[in-house]
Amino acid sequence: MALVFALLCGSIPAKSEEAPVNFDADQLLYDEDDKVVTAIGNVRLEQEGRVVTADSILYKIQEDKVTAVGNVTLTETDGSQYFAEKVQMRDKMREGYISHIKGILGDGGRFTANYAERSHDDVGDKVTLRSATYTTCAPCETNPDAAPPWQLRADKVIHDRADKRVSYEDATFDVAGVPILWMPYFSHPDGTETQKSGFVSPTLGFDSELGGYVGSSYYYAFDESKDATIGITAYSKETPLLNGEYRQRFENAVVDLSGTTTYSSRIISDAGTNVELDKSFRGNLEASGMWNIDEKWRSGFDINLTSDDQYLRQYDISDDDILENQLYVERFDGRDYADARLISFQDVRILDQQSNSPNIFPEMNASFLGDAGQTLGGRWAFDVSALSLHRDGNDPDTNRFTTELGWQGHRKTDIGLVTTLDLGVRGDLYYLTDRPGQDSEDKARGYVFANLEVAYPFIKSLQQSGSDIVVEPVVSVTGISNVNNQADITNEDSQDIQVSVNNLFDADRFTGFDRIEDRSRVTYGLRSTYYSANDFELGGFMGQSYHFKEDNFFPAGSGLREKSSDYVAELSTRYKDRFNVNYRTRLDRNSFQSKAHEVDAGYQGDRLALNGLYFFSKSIPGTSFDETREQFIGKSRLRLNENWYVSGGATYDLGIDPGLRTADGGLEYVAECFSIGSFIERDLTNDNSGDAETQISIRIGLKNLTTIEASGLEFFDGDSD
Repeated sequence: MALVFALLCGSIPAKSEEAPVNFDADQLLYDEDDKVVTAIGNVRLEQEGRVVTADSILYKIQEDKVTAVGNVTLTETDGSQYFAEKVQMRDKMREGYISHIKGILGDGGRFTANYAERSHDDVGDKVTLRSATYTTCAPCETNPDAAPPWQLRADKVIHDRADKRVSYEDATFDVAGVPILWMPYFSHPDGTETQKSGFVSPTLGFDSELGGYVGSSYYYAFDESKDATIGITAYSKETPLLNGEYRQRFENAVVDLSGTTTYSSRIISDAGTNVELDKSFRGNLEASGMWNIDEKWRSGFDINLTSDDQYLRQYDISDDDILENQLYVERFDGRDYADARLISFQDVRILDQQSNSPNIFPEMNASFLGDAGQTLGGRWAFDVSALSLHRDGNDPDTNRFTTELGWQGHRKTDIGLVTTLDLGVRGDLYYLTDRPGQDSEDKARGYVFANLEVAYPFIKSLQQSGSDIVVEPVVSVTGISNVNNQADITNEDSQDIQVSVNNLFDADRFTGFDRIEDRSRVTYGLRSTYYSANDFELGGFMGQSYHFKEDNFFPAGSGLREKSSDYVAELSTRYKDRFNVNYRTRLDRNSFQSKAHEVDAGYQGDRLALNGLYFFSKSIPGTSFDETREQFIGKSRLRLNENWYVSGGATYDLGIDPGLRTADGGLEYVAECFSIGSFIERDLTNDNSGDAETQISIRIGLKNLTTIEASGLEFFDGDSD
């Protein structure tokens, strides 16, 4: 609401040696004896883009007093307009008063006041408004005198320019002209500073596990480089939650510390029975920092800790399954990069999903990349990696050192053939300890590989329709030397593997270092896309790979275990920004039965928005995907009319234990100057997960006072893993 006071805070042109004043009037009189200048009739003053008009303006030079009377209007450079019956200013426009003032601000705000006075002293400027109102709602077209949907009304409003704060006395918040909230006093920053100490907007709602809640926080600005926030949230069923955050920015560094704590109970599963534990202190800590040492070096840390595996989800702080903590240092030098990290993990999954998470002390990587075309017509690359992975107790530990030297060349022939050749050699050294039933030992391995990918795109233009068709066959041949001792090395980073459209043509389809796809093969596929003149697109791809030897280290069910891989295919279509469908599948190499598929689709119309994701994947024994998964997730939003919106969504599990997992819905009214909506979210998981809850919230948005949210529900972006 700070712009309400622009007229009294220096907007009226003061005497200036630098900025000239353009002046027009029907009649100009000058009393030389009394030193009085009087302008009468269509008076107009313009200075630096500001324009003041009035029926008459009288300027007493000796008293330094300006009086404007009759239809006084000020137009600001941002489009704001102010209207008054009479304006009187003195002392270089630093003091004075205005009667019956109205304003239409550039940001849509509107205000009125019966009387406004500006005063100036050694401390600074103050502006006082009497019987003032403020709203961002435009007058009703059919009844301009009707009360707006909402407005602030105060007997007295003081804007302290030195303290940069606006305070209200005997204020009410009116809805349709009816006072619904009375406040004897409150204040807020005037908006001229990027930070200002004060209370943050409160939060309130309902959670089926925690009960009704209301929260409030206080923000304290130490200076421009550091601030802090501390708050409390009270629950009807649980002990209040305390939260705090401290942030500071240095010349070349930044640090952010935050956390919460409470004294509450939780439910765990004991032999299949839910048991409520006694109350205890619980909480979490999040900390991050980064230091730009110089132009090439930087270091930092990320810390995420919690007291138990349910706390973050129970209090709706985070839904992460694994918390990562790290210290790191990085170097950037042109196309080269290096880093070193110390990493630890906290597993906050529940029940039998928890594992003995490793600590990585340290992980180091360096990557050096040559310029394209400068080495035998291609580009060289050299990578170095080292890892020391340890677990508590007697679980396996791994120490690894890897180097890889590679070269890549890219060519386009005159007939349109596109070739990419990758050559490389890699060596690994391992020191393995604490393996069940085995002694600690060193392992070494190495291999060379070559991968040639050839694509030949054909383009056909349909001149009558203005459309294009692109057909592109792609073939790659991969040659690699055998690695004989892979089974002796603990597999830490290469367990999650399924053949897909995304990795079919990769030279090594294992995701990490511990396993190597050491079987030579040929990979082939066909990609085709149709582009219409009216922005319609339809594309598809299908491919397969063939190993020249039988056995490999891929798990059964990955689609890569046999000599011939499963087929992978993709079909996608898009029409402008309105409609899109993407379908991906993996088909059995013999029966063409689907082993995995997913469909994500979206529609964005003038009134209706829909997003949906369906996926199915068979289990892969020996991996983390040990059971068949099938699920549907949908979101929707419908504009009923110009102002009303309804939204909803659900997650439904179709797998081994089918059923509804989450559901949400909302009803919202969005107007020109305010919005109000009611939303409900339901999570139907077990109580001992910390997730099972129902949340009901009411969100009210007032333009320029709080942010108006069109909806509290998020849509998928059409991309999924």
